[in-house]
Amino acid sequence: MDMDALGHQGSSLGMLLLFGANLALLGVLELALRAFPALGDAKPQVVEDPEDQQQLLKSKAPLAPAKKLSLPLAATLPSVRALCWELARLGAVVGFSWLCEYHPIFPHSQKYWERDQYYFLCLLLFIFCIRDIRYIKKNDVLNREQSEEWKGWMQFMFLLYHYYKAEEVYNSIRVMITCYVWMTGFGNFSFFYIKQDFSSVRVVQMLWRLNFLVVILCLVMGNTYILYYICPLHTFFFLMVYVAMGIGKSVNHTKWGIRWKLLALAVVILAVWDVPRYCLFRYTFGFGLGSDPSIGATSGTLWEWYFRTSLDHWSTFLGMIFALNFPMMTLWFKKVESAPENTRLLIKGAAGAAVLAVGIWWTAVFLPLPKLDYNMTNAYFAFVPLLVYVFLRNLTPGLRSYYLGPLHSIGKTTLETYLMQHHIWLTSNAKTLVTILPGYPKINFLLVSCVFIVLSQELYRLTMSLRGMLLPDSFAACARNSLGVALVLGVCWGLGVVLTMAGLNGPWVIGTVIIGLALAALMALRWLLLAQPPAHHNPAHLAAAVSVHPRRIVIVFGVLLVAMNTLSAYVSVFTAERYMPAVLLPPPPHHGSGTSPSPGQLSQPSTTVNCVADVNLGSWRSFPCREAPGAILATPCEASSWVWDGPSAHVCGHERLTSAEVLDLVGSKHVLLAGDSIQRYLYYSMARAVGDTAAHGHNGSAPRHSDISCSLPAGGSLRFLWSPFAKNITSRLDTLQARSSSLPEVVILGAGLWDALHHRDAQDYARQLHALASVLDSIRRKGTHVLWVANTRVVDERLNTVDKQTFMHESIVERYRNAALGPSGLQDHVDGVADGYIVTKDRELHSVDGVHYDDNVYDTMAQILLNQVKDLTKPAAGSSAKSAPAPAPAHELCSMCQPKRVLWLVCVIVLLIFSMDNFFGLPTLITRVLGGADLVGELTWEKAYGPLHQSLGIVPAATRASTVATATEPPSM
Repeated sequence: MDMDALGHQGSSLGMLLLFGANLALLGVLELALRAFPALGDAKPQVVEDPEDQQQLLKSKAPLAPAKKLSLPLAATLPSVRALCWELARLGAVVGFSWLCEYHPIFPHSQKYWERDQYYFLCLLLFIFCIRDIRYIKKNDVLNREQSEEWKGWMQFMFLLYHYYKAEEVYNSIRVMITCYVWMTGFGNFSFFYIKQDFSSVRVVQMLWRLNFLVVILCLVMGNTYILYYICPLHTFFFLMVYVAMGIGKSVNHTKWGIRWKLLALAVVILAVWDVPRYCLFRYTFGFGLGSDPSIGATSGTLWEWYFRTSLDHWSTFLGMIFALNFPMMTLWFKKVESAPENTRLLIKGAAGAAVLAVGIWWTAVFLPLPKLDYNMTNAYFAFVPLLVYVFLRNLTPGLRSYYLGPLHSIGKTTLETYLMQHHIWLTSNAKTLVTILPGYPKINFLLVSCVFIVLSQELYRLTMSLRGMLLPDSFAACARNSLGVALVLGVCWGLGVVLTMAGLNGPWVIGTVIIGLALAALMALRWLLLAQPPAHHNPAHLAAAVSVHPRRIVIVFGVLLVAMNTLSAYVSVFTAERYMPAVLLPPPPHHGSGTSPSPGQLSQPSTTVNCVADVNLGSWRSFPCREAPGAILATPCEASSWVWDGPSAHVCGHERLTSAEVLDLVGSKHVLLAGDSIQRYLYYSMARAVGDTAAHGHNGSAPRHSDISCSLPAGGSLRFLWSPFAKNITSRLDTLQARSSSLPEVVILGAGLWDALHHRDAQDYARQLHALASVLDSIRRKGTHVLWVANTRVVDERLNTVDKQTFMHESIVERYRNAALGPSGLQDHVDGVADGYIVTKDRELHSVDGVHYDDNVYDTMAQILLNQVKDLTKPAAGSSAKSAPAPAPAHELCSMCQPKRVLWLVCVIVLLIFSMDNFFGLPTLITRVLGGADLVGELTWEKAYGPLHQSLGIVPAATRASTVATATEPPSM
């Protein structure tokens, strides 16, 4: 087991120790408080500063339970018990998510794309929401309720996109992620501009909100931080806003100083991300990020971070500009809406039409782009539909006065729903589906969604409650508790790693350590109670602390240990065959796959997984019509689809690949198929897999017994060589090696049917395979991946000629199949085998002529082959950057910068900053043309920012200078 696997298993065990010890401590506290009710009378609570005292005084009024639990942690038994209860709830939720991930009741389901159902659910949500339209008395521009509503409908679309693998709406979802990052700039700039709170407490509290749950998930699941990329993205850009506003904060409220500071920040962003070939990204982030494959970053953490940040490296900055110009925008709406009706309608109508025209231009030019092409434009143009939406959503007071209640509720828990979708709604790090009711995907979706939403809301409450307890506004308490949290997590993680390395991870050892940790926590609590200053002593608590003598604690826990040891021995006697020391731990993650193991593998943690071979392990499942994932309908009322349900399916990430994923995988490669009619059918299935449904999408578009080829969009090719006999394949490959300087990256071969039908000599076929084996060894040494397709099952009763019924029935073909796959066959001379017999053994009714099958079978075999190619081309676990293949040009740092588009964006930024207009300067321009001098004269910086600065108690530098100058002038006569 490598060190990464030890770290992952150790972190999971460490969190088990933490939550287990917390439960033990909670049990002791509950017993003590129930046995001695006076211990719960802790009035007043111990506080350390006036701020905490004010919070306690306010708490005398009736409050919701969550508010009471959010009081700062104090050295009293009720306060500690409240903390333990919150941690117990947290442990229950993440424990449930761990079970969904690693020990599901039913195997995880494959994701599938169903367009009708996807848009039906979107429409259903809209209809449901318009029944709950709520009124806002204070209809400010982009008010809080509207922002939560905005986040709510985007989050719904984002989650549904992941659940249904809706690749066709990727570009729209990408814009929504940009909106979230933009909100980070807008919200945090507004906070620092108005509150002017740059304290370390504010930073720690914000980092807790963004990272508390994701840190817990990383430790429990053994995942990497970059897997949950939204969290590091928001964290980094929050810190960027904090540093930008904190440096030179004296100019934050001046007219031009803050704008020049933002331009300086733009130069930094430009240098880090947008200088072709010489950007400073590697020098900025390279010191802490590597290039080795990891969970969530198959091309290395450095590249993954570059890719994620490049997509939105301007979004937060543009949100900051929007926040800076916000008072000016608010003034524009206020003045225009107070103008005469004709003027108001004319200006708003013209401005709305102009902004809408910009949105239509973006929709026509950029939205339809292919995924990879669109990614290159997102950083520079995705803010366009964002601004169009904000302007049109706030165009009239009526639009601003109402919001949709359900979307508002969803918007409050966007972070929790994003994180927990990986493990409760979806599984295998969002690659498969949680299954509660197999065979009923719609009902399963409903049930899982209910659980997912309830638990996400509870995690939001827990995050805020624990923040109130552990990170109060007092700097001393915040610093002390932060160090305490880090120390506890570090100790538990260290214990978990040590126990895992030593192999001491059975129930007895884990239980002993849990009880020991609970004992240590109880002793620490006793010490805290006794260490309180006399003025803060509560008599009942003092008596409890004195009575809790260490000797008594040791005796009690000793009895518990003996009892647990007896129970453990009893269980081990009756479950000896099933007992595994590591049963409580997830197996080592499979590097590069980013997916989770299945239950079957958990029972064999030491077994080496052969993903290339195990991709053949699956079965056909029947679904109600229109619910089969990617299947072709077999009857008017039922559809069938292949499901990977082998023990390593989720570890290896076997799944039905979309056209976009297939293009990413083989679009730049040269793929060669050679063989008989089975390989010809597979050629057409491969063409369909890459999205070619026209010229090469179906069999019959070319002569049967001839070569066929087509080009792939990314520069690769797909080619079929008609070679029905084994010796034909050997000859074609020899010719290919002799005439071509470069061989295909992937070669897919198969033979046997024609040899059985026409040559009728199995021994000669074996000799031909032996000759072929030496050729295969030669091309494999040159870097080509070779895959062999085992013959599909022959359905004897459907054979339609006498020769086939005599010489090609299943018992004869089986000999040829075994000759290829037996000990003296090709097993050791190819990189993988796609077993056509396994795929077709239960598909007799779908055979066309006893030999060939419907498209669904060949599409499935093509998916098996593509998954094998994916497994063969992914970097091996533990491989170093030196031994891994050289990265493709698209994976070079600085490769996503677009100089011409940067120039466009810089011009827009300058326009936004100096025109003080958030909507491309269009409303201001139209107002100048149509509004008249009086209206234009009202739109000044002083009138927009003056009232705000006055409410904040800020006197701008220009005003101060004017006041001083007036004071020094001699009085007039």
